[in-house]
Amino acid sequence: MIKNLTLFSSLALISTSAFSADADMQAQMDALNAKIEKMEKINAYQNKQISKVNQQSANDNIKFNVDFRNAADVLDYKDNDTGETASNSSLLTSRLYLDMGASPMEGLIFKGRLAVYAMWGAHLNYT
Repeated sequence: MIKNLTLFSSLALISTSAFSADADMQAQMDALNAKIEKMEKINAYQNKQISKVNQQSANDNIKFNVDFRNAADVLDYKDNDTGETASNSSLLTSRLYLDMGASPMEGLIFKGRLAVYAMWGAHLNYT
């Protein structure tokens, strides 16, 4: 009788722990489902906001780029006809590129460049 009672009590304990584990698992699944629904709502809201921004900007994703370079040169000149020589030890040159690229619609790409070159210290020596 004691063996049977022990067996029945151990079975009852195992079955109640299995049911509680199942209840815990169900609670975790419900919590995860709630998080998934919340994230889907956030994603839908963000997609709506992004589409509003694209409508306002007409999908114009304009990209700009700047390239600025300086160089210092030492130049020696020789006139082949007269044999005269001249030198410039402080010629500074600057180059500025302003680039722009856009794709206003599929299959159409626009790229433009504004270039400026400048020389500093270039002078003509008249003697």
